[in-house]
Amino acid sequence: MRLKSIAVLLLIICNQSFADQCAWVTPQAASRLDELVKNGKILNKYFVEYCHLCEGSEVTNPEKVRKILKTQVDKDYFQFYFVADDNKKVALDLAYTFIETTDGVYKNLGIMTNCIDDLDAIEELK
Repeated sequence: MRLKSIAVLLLIICNQSFADQCAWVTPQAASRLDELVKNGKILNKYFVEYCHLCEGSEVTNPEKVRKILKTQVDKDYFQFYFVADDNKKVALDLAYTFIETTDGVYKNLGIMTNCIDDLDAIEELK
């Protein structure tokens, strides 16, 4: 029984290591996302979320970014939120958030902001 409990605990810890890769981002990544917003690459574009490492995860339905919010969670990190059409506030993990760049092509915001450089990351969805 004890061995089974340890195995379950390790599985939980390993699965959590994949989540929240870019939920809190450095000032450098935050600045890159601010620049994308400033250059018209985010607002009024569609976004989807997808965690290819999360068991049972599917691509969410596209939602249009109406507003972007940024909060400083501590002295070293920021967190971003998208506000969609229905005024729903979506906390972002940039590693698993994709923004539409051309018709039907969604690019990974974690890669676009250099928050992640993981070779296992999905660069784009079609």
